[in-house]
Amino acid sequence: MTDHTNELPDDPGNTASNRGTLKPWKPGQSGNPRGRAKKTPEARAVESLARASSKDALDTVLSIMQTGDGDRVRLAAALAVIERGIGKAGDTLPEPVDVPEGATLAERAQAVADAAMAGAVSVSQASALLSCLASVAKVREVEELEQRIAALEAQKP
Repeated sequence: MTDHTNELPDDPGNTASNRGTLKPWKPGQSGNPRGRAKKTPEARAVESLARASSKDALDTVLSIMQTGDGDRVRLAAALAVIERGIGKAGDTLPEPVDVPEGATLAERAQAVADAAMAGAVSVSQASALLSCLASVAKVREVEELEQRIAALEAQKP
């Protein structure tokens, strides 16, 4: 999706009362110009080790599943390694949801629902995306109300 939301200025004293000073990003302008935060060398090392051990962890999970062994500690540890190495199942979308450029929020919501009904995304992923769109809609409503109030106040003598 190409919709951008507003960011609060980097003012430590920032409060909800000065959110009216926010302006939407211009087309083509990134909402995160610095990009994703870099991982520390330690985090990269842990991730690398976990990925290297993910096959063994999966083998452990399969072994426990097949033998009916009640070793919950081993199972929990194996699952933790898998999740650290490759993430939880369903955390990421297999492919971005195809949304027409310039689509309204309602059209975007329909695209997410269509993707869920087609099996392109899980129901929980669609729910999370629709929740995000609902939050964007609320922000836009508040922004519109603030603009209307400002316009009415500007008309006062």
